[in-house]
Amino acid sequence: MMLVDTHCHLYLEKFDNDLEQVLQRSVDNGIKKIFLPAIDKETHQRVISLSQSAWAGGEFYAMMGVHPCSILANFEEELAIAKQYLDSSNKFYAIGEIGLDYYWDVSFKEQQIIAFERQIEWSIERNLPVAIHSRNSTGDCIASMRKFEGKAKGIFTALAEP
Repeated sequence: MMLVDTHCHLYLEKFDNDLEQVLQRSVDNGIKKIFLPAIDKETHQRVISLSQSAWAGGEFYAMMGVHPCSILANFEEELAIAKQYLDSSNKFYAIGEIGLDYYWDVSFKEQQIIAFERQIEWSIERNLPVAIHSRNSTGDCIASMRKFEGKAKGIFTALAEP
């Protein structure tokens, strides 16, 4: 049996010391494909670097986007940087990790919605799926997705709301 990890942040620094062991455990448990969702400008290059590295047991698949918790006052800058990566020669398999997250802070709720919908548009333009993050925002995520009904496709991860 082959398993696919649709969402794994193995490029983060906390995995630098034991990445090989984590990958070996993945192979040992049947995981052959790992999708790497981007977070923000601090992680984009690490996503690309890991996705282009050799892994004897399987393959990495890079995603590009801006995580909703990284949508702050400078969200236009974050989106512009992600778009530059998308327009580069790098191969991306999805737009992600994108969505809405109202758990920690709702100060930038409107900016999150704008960013989420713009990134959905990118996915439609490029015929790529979206990897959606939703926490305490399921209704708004669904409302945004409905605006693109029949055009957008992807994976929706809704974290449990207390």
